[in-house]
Amino acid sequence: MLIPTRNPSDLDMRLAAAGTLARLSQIYRDAVPWSEIAKGFPFLGGRIMFASQALGIFKPRQMDRVLSIKTVVPREGRGAQYSDQVADGSENGMWVYDMRERNPAHSQNHWLKTAWTEGLPLIYLRGLAPSVYLPSFPVYVTDWDAGAGQVRVALGLEYTSQQDLVEPALMGRELSRYTYGRMQNRVSVARFRVDVLEAYQDTCALSGLAQPQLVDAVPIAPGGSGGRLDVTEGLCMSRLHHAAFDANLLGIDPDGRVHLSEQLDTYAPGDLFGRNLMSVAGRRISVPKAPEFQPNRELLAARFEQFQAS
Repeated sequence: MLIPTRNPSDLDMRLAAAGTLARLSQIYRDAVPWSEIAKGFPFLGGRIMFASQALGIFKPRQMDRVLSIKTVVPREGRGAQYSDQVADGSENGMWVYDMRERNPAHSQNHWLKTAWTEGLPLIYLRGLAPSVYLPSFPVYVTDWDAGAGQVRVALGLEYTSQQDLVEPALMGRELSRYTYGRMQNRVSVARFRVDVLEAYQDTCALSGLAQPQLVDAVPIAPGGSGGRLDVTEGLCMSRLHHAAFDANLLGIDPDGRVHLSEQLDTYAPGDLFGRNLMSVAGRRISVPKAPEFQPNRELLAARFEQFQAS
C-alpha cells in the first residue's frame, strides 16, 4: 500500500493538473506549446504551475511533493545537457531519465527519490521540438540508480478514478511495455504534427485558416509508408476539411486541385459549413515553397482514386 501524501489535497492537485493537460492535448493533438503549459492550471481559485522552463524536475510551491518531470529538445546550435534529451532510452518498456547534475544528493533528486518510494503519479512533459511538449499522466519512478545518476520511469494506464493512481498492479513489467508502445506511437504522431504545421506555417492548405488550435496534420494515405511519417506524406487542414477528407466528401488530385463529392452539391441556406466546403471546390491547395516539403504526388494520386471510387 502506498504511503499517503502529507498534504490532503495533493492528489486533488494532480488530478486537476492532469485534467487541464488532457484538454490541452486534445486541442493541440498532443503537441502542446510551452506558451500554454506556462499558464499553469486552476485550483481552488488560484493557479498552480505545471513546470519550470529552466528546470526538468519541478515541485510547485503549493505542493510538498514533485509534480512533473520534463525533457526538452534543444534549439538549433545548442547541445543537449542530459542523455534523455537525445535518446528514447527504453529498458523493458521504461524510460531512463537523468537526475539533476547526475548527483543523487541534489535536493531536486531527493524529490524523485520520494516519488519512487511513495509511488507518486507524476506528469511527464516529453519534448517534441523546441518549446513543444507531449504531456503524459500518470508516470511513475520505478527505479533509483544512484551510481548512474539516473531513474527509470514507466507510464501507467490512463486514469479514470483516484483508485487507478494508487493501484500497485499498474507497475507490472508487461504493462510497462504496453504503455511504452502506446507512448511511442503518440510521440510519432505528435512529431508528425509538429513537422507538418511548421512546414505549412500553421495554415490550412485549403482555406488559409492560420490557427494552430483548429488545424491538423493529416496523413494523405491512412497508414502512410510505415514508421514515422514524413512531411511529404501529410497536409495541413482545418478540422472541418480534415473530417471531409477522411469521409471522402473532399478529394485532392495529384495536381493539388480540390474536388467535392456529389453529396455536397446542395446544402441548406443556413448551412455555413456546407458553404465553406463549397468555397474551396476547384481551388489548388497552398503548399510549402520548399520542394522537399511538398506533398507526394503518388500518394495524392492513390488517395484521389479512393475518393473517386467512394
